[in-house]
Amino acid sequence: MASKPTYDCAYSILKHMDLKKRLGLKAKSPVFRQLESTIPLEIDVLDFSGTQVLVNEVEYSIGIVQKWPTDKIPDWAKLDRLAGPIQEDIDEYGRPLMPGDINLTGRGRIPVESPSEQIKDLPVNLDNLNAEIEEIKKSIQENKKKLADLRLRWGTYPFTLKELNEFKNRQGHVYFHKAEEPFLRDERRRGIYREYPRHRFQERQNYQSRRFSRGREEGSSCEALEKIENKQDAEICQKELDLEIFESQKEIHRLIHIRDNTLPEFRVQLVIKEPSGEEQIKYAKYNRKLLEYHKGLIDFMFGNRRSSIKVKKLIVSHENFIRAPIGLKLKVQGLKIISRKDHFPRLEGVLNRLRPIFDESSIPLKSIEFESRRIEDFHHEMIMSAKEVIIRWKHNPLTMINVDLPHQRVIAEVYYLEPEHYIDFVQRLKDAGRPIGTHHSFIINDGPPNEIFKAFQNNVIREGEKFVVIPFNEKANLKVSLDSRNQISFEVIGLFG
Repeated sequence: MASKPTYDCAYSILKHMDLKKRLGLKAKSPVFRQLESTIPLEIDVLDFSGTQVLVNEVEYSIGIVQKWPTDKIPDWAKLDRLAGPIQEDIDEYGRPLMPGDINLTGRGRIPVESPSEQIKDLPVNLDNLNAEIEEIKKSIQENKKKLADLRLRWGTYPFTLKELNEFKNRQGHVYFHKAEEPFLRDERRRGIYREYPRHRFQERQNYQSRRFSRGREEGSSCEALEKIENKQDAEICQKELDLEIFESQKEIHRLIHIRDNTLPEFRVQLVIKEPSGEEQIKYAKYNRKLLEYHKGLIDFMFGNRRSSIKVKKLIVSHENFIRAPIGLKLKVQGLKIISRKDHFPRLEGVLNRLRPIFDESSIPLKSIEFESRRIEDFHHEMIMSAKEVIIRWKHNPLTMINVDLPHQRVIAEVYYLEPEHYIDFVQRLKDAGRPIGTHHSFIINDGPPNEIFKAFQNNVIREGEKFVVIPFNEKANLKVSLDSRNQISFEVIGLFG
């Protein structure tokens, strides 16, 4: 009898804890592990769309990092860490290979140009290798001298690692000769795909154009410092030199390992990041495939549960795997499917693959959000039965406005169309006898909807600064509203609403 109050107390405490704290206790105690799996789990937002998992804005990410003594991490390694851990399996030298793969290229990079590379089972030519290391050291000294000259002439200051990382991301990975491809590989293997602001890209293009027009060899880095014309160019050049120095130092580090027949040590890193930015970091030995660690994390969080998992909003991407535990069932209210590239697969296949992890009580969904350019996508039962659909339409806007959707609430992101098309849209709502509560909103991507709003200023029953109420039928009126600077909505309301 003495154990029952203790059990009830623990159950009550765990039930009201957030998932992060529950998992912390679960990891520490087999007793809590068994108890925690019996307690229903309620999640506001569960996001599987990236390489990380987000639960109520707490991010759980797994990747591979090189192990360093805490006080001896070089700046180039710190810069690498700012971009996040490696998101693919690597070989013993940090290249993207999976454990068990056979490396036929030797211990260094693919031996195309450098004679110092070791081919498998062949000895390293130490003289050539040391000569290459000295050559890189010499280039580092030359670039450091250029940096000093730049700062003296233009009064620039040393940039922080955060500033250099932002510059690297902003420029779309366009760097300089030998350093360019390694950076590209680093970002690709981390699964990072960014969109870059057009004006930033144009700044870079203008700068490169000025450099090349002054007779510099394409791909070279700041050779003629005296021809730099302004401080902005000087700062860009300085950042490029900083990054080139870091890449050279990284290359020396790799070559020294080859020369000395030593191996860097890599670990699996789990980062738990709060919305405030506070991080909790844990490490494990890297002796299995990375996907097994991903799978293990998801299994630990959501697997072997004897109670329901309720999710208000599930976010997925058609470009990703969900390492779902066997038998996972989610009671989902809202679903959002996102795309990070200009590629829109048929939603039928995506939804059919998701359906097995949805508890039967999830259908009909309260809300579903997706991108599409095909009307056929709307015919799937998970879309047609949803109470609300949010569509980012990527095709002819007239097609989207003309489609007859039975949903009570529709939000569509479209390109601009002339007001007469929206007048026709309202007439179709009338002809269909849409009931009170029907609500259609259009987010206009490329222009404010003011002209559309002005087209509904006749026969006004009631109006405000950003809405008008006009006749709809014998039993209802229509409220037309400017919800924001680029959104207009049409809502069927009661006669006295």
